[in-house]
Amino acid sequence: KKLSAVIGYFWLDIFPYQVQLLLLSEIKLAEELAESGTDPSLQDDFTCQCRFARSYLLPCRHIILAYHWLGLIEEPNWDNYASQFDESGYEIYWTKGLIDVVEVENSFSRDIEAKLHTSEALDHVRTRFFELSELAGQLNEDEKNRLFQVWEQEVLHFSTALVGSSLDEWVSRARDPILF
Repeated sequence: KKLSAVIGYFWLDIFPYQVQLLLLSEIKLAEELAESGTDPSLQDDFTCQCRFARSYLLPCRHIILAYHWLGLIEEPNWDNYASQFDESGYEIYWTKGLIDVVEVENSFSRDIEAKLHTSEALDHVRTRFFELSELAGQLNEDEKNRLFQVWEQEVLHFSTALVGSSLDEWVSRARDPILF
């Protein structure tokens, strides 16, 4: 896909279509600057630090104005600018076809897998607590107190099994030791 503006600005042809659109908008803005007699206000080394130039690493309206309309600087190295888009994924806009995607099995290390499972379990506990809090809003004070008292006892009971003792005691516990 090519823009008709490539005829007037032959260097646009070496850029991907999406980049051509960006540059064409900068060309139009440079033309407006030229018509209004605005100075390009470039750095001493004839570069520009405007948002466009910093964001896209492309010649901006100020560079295009200085080169094309005012003749203050030499022609930018368009090939150098265009080379940053080599093999960048813009090829998807050029052709259309089906591709096979091979699914790769997730192979997390055991500690990462344990962190994921722990995080999921804690999310379930947190979700249940929020459900419980929502239910408590519909209860009278005695029922609400009883509900939270049972919740706190059960959470304490289950968490004590994991964190109620030191790490060494937990790992070498008398019943069902983890490490031998």
